[in-house]
Amino acid sequence: MKNPLAILLALAVFGSTPALFSSRALAAPPDVTTLRPVNYDFVAWSTDSAYVLFKLQDPNIPGLIFQVRVAETGEILKMGSKNAVFPSQSAPGSDEEKKFVKQILTGTKVKVNGEPVKFDQAGVADSTHPTKSDIMLLTGQKGDKFVIMGVRGERSSRYDSFDLLKDKAGTFAKAYQKALVWDNDGKNFLLIYHQNLDSKDTPFEGDFFSIQKFKSSKVKSTSTEE
Repeated sequence: MKNPLAILLALAVFGSTPALFSSRALAAPPDVTTLRPVNYDFVAWSTDSAYVLFKLQDPNIPGLIFQVRVAETGEILKMGSKNAVFPSQSAPGSDEEKKFVKQILTGTKVKVNGEPVKFDQAGVADSTHPTKSDIMLLTGQKGDKFVIMGVRGERSSRYDSFDLLKDKAGTFAKAYQKALVWDNDGKNFLLIYHQNLDSKDTPFEGDFFSIQKFKSSKVKSTSTEE
């Protein structure tokens, strides 16, 4: 079982602190008192699916921020001494912003070992696997967990689950899927899910994400749903 992949600290947005949340399992759910509400949107996969480009908004930071994450770890891509984080200084939807985004997509701004990284996979935003039509991934909340169910034909099994936020009174957040996007060949998928903790002491609402390699062996041919 993995804990949520949550990159919701304002400093973590720009990568100026060590990554406190990554795709590796955490020892415990994140402390809700340290989180800040960031909204994540998928933009594109890189050509080789090694990187994911996000667009995010922090209510405490004006404008849009574009951020590149390493698919294997979930951490912000390091380009030498710099992080692949690109705040837009232009008006949303303006020609200047479109030019700025194009420079990111085409690899002008993102380079690894001196080579441009292009983001030319729009991905497949569907619950059904892109190349295996008998396999689906469905999500939903079950108690204190946000669960991914693997469905093969008429049979389902638990593929993965994530611990939800909880306050001191024992109240758990309500969660729902915001996006599930495969890369073009279905070898990887990105899940963005939203949590809303209705708490008197520590209310919170924001996005979390998980980037995973898809393992068809985890989608059982016999039902194992609990």
